[in-house]
Amino acid sequence: MLSILFDYRDFVCVISDYLARLRRTGEIPVAYIKRHTIGLRRIMHSLIVEAKARGEYAREVNPARAIALIYSQFEATAVRITTTGGADLAEAIDRTDAILAAIRSPDAPRRLFS
Repeated sequence: MLSILFDYRDFVCVISDYLARLRRTGEIPVAYIKRHTIGLRRIMHSLIVEAKARGEYAREVNPARAIALIYSQFEATAVRITTTGGADLAEAIDRTDAILAAIRSPDAPRRLFS
């Protein structure tokens, strides 16, 4: 997912500009954004639930909170791409890997995360 943001950074900038224009006209694009991101969030939620069931993630991990944290990393990366142009794919992957490592079960084999 992160590599897609970088591969299509011009398109991400266009979307960001469009959303900023909507906001300036008084339209609040929250429903628009949710409608276009719900599929990704559902897939991510299913993956977290399945990983918990296999013992890869800790039992106490709340899937909704984990998804919110991971998705916020995607949003932060998109903002970096559109505002500073200084976003780095390797750094974004490292930050996301750190989130996933934090929810990993202590009993999960290390090879799953290498």
